[in-house]
Amino acid sequence: MSQASLFLDEPDAASASSEFVDLTGDGGVLKRTLFPGTGAAPPADAVALLHLQSAVHPGGAPLHCSLDTAGWYRLDLRGARADVRGLELGAAAMRKGEVAELVCAAPYAFGAAGDADLGVPPGAAVRFEVRLFGWETTGRRELPGAAELVAWAQRLKAVGAERCAAGRWADARRLYAEGARVLGDADFDKSAYAAGRLAPAARDDAADLALALWRNEALCCLKLDEWREAEAACSRVLDRRTHDAKALYRRGVARTRLGDVDGALADLRAASELEPDDRSIRDALGQCRAAAAEAGAGLALRLGG
Repeated sequence: MSQASLFLDEPDAASASSEFVDLTGDGGVLKRTLFPGTGAAPPADAVALLHLQSAVHPGGAPLHCSLDTAGWYRLDLRGARADVRGLELGAAAMRKGEVAELVCAAPYAFGAAGDADLGVPPGAAVRFEVRLFGWETTGRRELPGAAELVAWAQRLKAVGAERCAAGRWADARRLYAEGARVLGDADFDKSAYAAGRLAPAARDDAADLALALWRNEALCCLKLDEWREAEAACSRVLDRRTHDAKALYRRGVARTRLGDVDGALADLRAASELEPDDRSIRDALGQCRAAAAEAGAGLALRLGG
């Protein structure tokens, strides 16, 4: 595999298939299991719920990662789209929880013309890495279990940290946001985890993971000058854990940039009380006080005029 795995630290040699399976008999769609699934295969009339990344094969540039948009990548397995027919055939041959590598020749991917908008050259083969989480059919949903979702959120957090280290803040933000979404997002406390499908200690760990993902999302938003989004991410943490120094600090920075000096001062003072030796918090509080003094002087000047 020329592209780093989105789903696995390293494919497990003991569980990964050493050989590709020819799904079409003509070499058009080749499938290799990187991590075996434990569930059933999806029905023929299902809409698969998955995540994927793709690249031109062999050794070409990355094309698409489904985490660029929120939510599951939804793939209709009934052959509705000719441009992803190979992907449909590959997903239909997977089991729930499986991670697979698919290599699709041009007739099963983007054809002789390729796709200039996606960066697929004419007649190119495409490699997909796919993880099948579940599927939907009329009247039935087969969704991941709570433990699997927690493990997936942990993986997204780890990949997000790699993106941060590389300065890819927008990519990292999407990963953190998706991790929080699969943990229940804003309705986390009402989700399946609170309903008892995880043991109490595991539920606590999942709750802590959601808070960490929101904190990290806020950090990325600050790096991207997305002040309102950073404020919102921190508020989701503070709605659940009032005395969270990092969330208070990051929301205070965001509110300073938004011009909410009173809100920023309240957040940064609270953060400073929790972490009095943190230099970043002290510096941000000093900057906020300077902004407050400047705003007060400007108001006095306007009133005096």
